[in-house]
Amino acid sequence: MKSGNTTDRSAIFDNEPDIKMFLGSAVFYPASRLDPRPVMELAGKFSNFVYVDYSLGAKRVEGGLCGPRFAGYRVAEIEEAEPEGVLGCSWKDLPPHLRRIDPERMKKPLIKFARLKQRRKESANPGAEEICILFICGEALSIYEALYRRRDLAPACLAYINPGIYEGGNYLDFPGILAHRLLIDPESWLPKYLLHDFSGMDERAEDFFAIHPLYEPEEDPGEQADDVSPSPLALHRLKNPLDPMEVTIAQCDAVSRVQMRAFFERREKERKARKKSGLRTTKPQS
Repeated sequence: MKSGNTTDRSAIFDNEPDIKMFLGSAVFYPASRLDPRPVMELAGKFSNFVYVDYSLGAKRVEGGLCGPRFAGYRVAEIEEAEPEGVLGCSWKDLPPHLRRIDPERMKKPLIKFARLKQRRKESANPGAEEICILFICGEALSIYEALYRRRDLAPACLAYINPGIYEGGNYLDFPGILAHRLLIDPESWLPKYLLHDFSGMDERAEDFFAIHPLYEPEEDPGEQADDVSPSPLALHRLKNPLDPMEVTIAQCDAVSRVQMRAFFERREKERKARKKSGLRTTKPQS
C-alpha cells in the first residue's frame, strides 16, 4: 500500500489542507541535488517527494527532471510555484539561514513542481504510476522550518544521503542542527521512516546523524552471503514505542556535537588572535 496519494497541482498550491496532506505524506530530501535514488528506491511505497538544494538553478532543475535520470518515468507536467502558496511566506520572509552561504554557491531561489508518469506499466517496475516532485532551491534548514515546523508537521520519510557537508561549504553543523530540530518534539516531528546510506551512521564520523539509533530496519535483511555487498541505501522505521532514554541520548548527542565544534572553533580563533597580536608586539632585533 502506498503511503501517499498524488495530488493535482492546483490543489497543492491553492489549498492549505491539501498541501499539508502532500507534505505529510512526502519524502523530504535535504541537500538533494537531483539524486534519483529515493524515487527509485521508494516509488513503490511513496509517491510524493520534496527535494531541497540551494546549488541548482532553474535550467539545471528542469533539465534534470525532464531528462532520463528518473528511469521509467517521464515528465507529464512541470510548473513554477510562488513561495507564498508553498512556504506560507515570501523569500525574504523565510526563517534566516543559520550561516552565511557563499553567493557563488547559492542560486536564485525557486520552486518547481513536477508530475512524472510511468512510461509503461510493467511488472518489473512496481513503483507508483505517478509521482510528484516538489523541488525547492533554498537552504534546507530554513525551508524545513517554513514547510514543516510552521505547520507542526513531520514528513513521512526523511532521506539522509551523503549530505555533502564539505561540498556545501564545510557546514559541519548541518547534521546536528537538523537532528536537534526533529528531536524538539520527537513524538510529533520525527518522520516515520528514514532512508539513508551509511556515510552518516558511523558515530565517529562528522556527518553522523543522531536520530539514526531511534530507527530499526524496515525489513529483516536476514542471512546474507559473505560475497554479497550490502545495499547502498537502507530504509528504517521509527521504533514504536520510543525509548525515552534513547531519545535523551540522541538529543544530547545532537546538541553536544554542535557545541563542541563551536567551542573548538572559538579556541582556534583565540589562538590565532594571540599569535597575530604577539607578532605585532614583538620588536625586531638589531
